[in-house]
Amino acid sequence: MRKMGFIGFGNMGSIMIKALLDNGALSQEQVIIFTMTQYKLNDFTKKYHNVEIAKSLAELATKCKRIFLCTGTMDLKGVLSELVGC
Repeated sequence: MRKMGFIGFGNMGSIMIKALLDNGALSQEQVIIFTMTQYKLNDFTKKYHNVEIAKSLAELATKCKRIFLCTGTMDLKGVLSELVGC
């Protein structure tokens, strides 16, 4: 199954992901997240234990049908550059 990927779990990413899951737009099994700040996922994974956490951008890119970029503006160019090679 191809998943929906989310890069970044800050203010924008966390709100978007939680809203999509809580409202039933996506199931936990459909979501994969990659973030550089893993500690932000501690409380999240207690409630949403079936959401996959990617270890790298490449892993996320190979498993996803669509990817939402929820990073800060300063990180966007680097993330896109890394995704191009996937």
